[in-house]
Amino acid sequence: MTKTIVLLVFMISQSVFSTVLHWPECAKGTLTVQNKSNQIQKFWLQKFDPTLNTETETEIPALQNMKIEILQRTNTERNSLLHFSDHKNFDITFNCNQKNYPATMIEGGVQTFRKSNLPQQTIYLKNLYTSSNYFKIETLNRFRQPIKTIFASLKSNEQRKIMLQIVKDSAYTRITADNKFAAFNLTVSGSENVMIADSEIKPEIQNAVFFEIAPRTGSGDSFIAQIKDPNLIDKARLQISNPSLEKMLFAKIQKGHNNQNRNLASVTKSFWNWSVTEVTNIADIGSTACNGLPQILDDRIDSWVTDPGRICFWTYRIKREVPASEIATGQKISF
Repeated sequence: MTKTIVLLVFMISQSVFSTVLHWPECAKGTLTVQNKSNQIQKFWLQKFDPTLNTETETEIPALQNMKIEILQRTNTERNSLLHFSDHKNFDITFNCNQKNYPATMIEGGVQTFRKSNLPQQTIYLKNLYTSSNYFKIETLNRFRQPIKTIFASLKSNEQRKIMLQIVKDSAYTRITADNKFAAFNLTVSGSENVMIADSEIKPEIQNAVFFEIAPRTGSGDSFIAQIKDPNLIDKARLQISNPSLEKMLFAKIQKGHNNQNRNLASVTKSFWNWSVTEVTNIADIGSTACNGLPQILDDRIDSWVTDPGRICFWTYRIKREVPASEIATGQKISF
């Protein structure tokens, strides 16, 4: 509890943008964290199994390197490094069995990798959802047309290497999943990050009014809330046209994105592991219990849905109305 309070205080006083960096796990390895900025940076080393177990706050001096020994205690344990600054401030590399695995910030979406230099294409999948996640792994030709497809189901927090036999004309591997995931293309020297990261398309939702909720000022992660109450819809539109009103959104939440809750600020326009079920109010001030960030909720989804079971992010405001087509595709449609 103490760590969470300290983290929330830091979030409120600093940038609300968050980046989670992942790397392939093995039994034992060394994580090298480089602070490339001219300022002291903070990060939190997180361990999940399958939900968040520990979160260690660390401070790294400007322009310094730090080495951290990582020990994987179970097959389902995974590690992440969370920070609240520009991801370009950090260079993260994991060394395991004399191979280097650069961290990735790409979560979810549609990820496409080049064919590796191994005799077999080896893909490392990491389920970032605390329930089962279903994957489609496609081998593509040089025109990015599928020539072979396999399906896989990963349990809560499971990590798995997928061995794909190289077939004639294969040039790429494309991965999609129902819920959030991370992936790496393993090579003889370690791994390579995703070459192309596209939005995942979900079924379009009709007869609804959606709003993007984003940081009050500056950049950062965003989320989507559906509002059904006509009075609250009017209040939301008034907040957009009059930002000086400074009204916060209050809502009940559930586990699962429900094909609605995208992070439109992310590279992949990926879906969060949670969504709003009901907007209950748009008002001036809320309890500390429901304050936080979209990423903090995502990391603690299984506990947050029951306690407190709602959100009122202090540093977030209603920014714009989002058409259903953008919710479905993750892309703005120009006419």
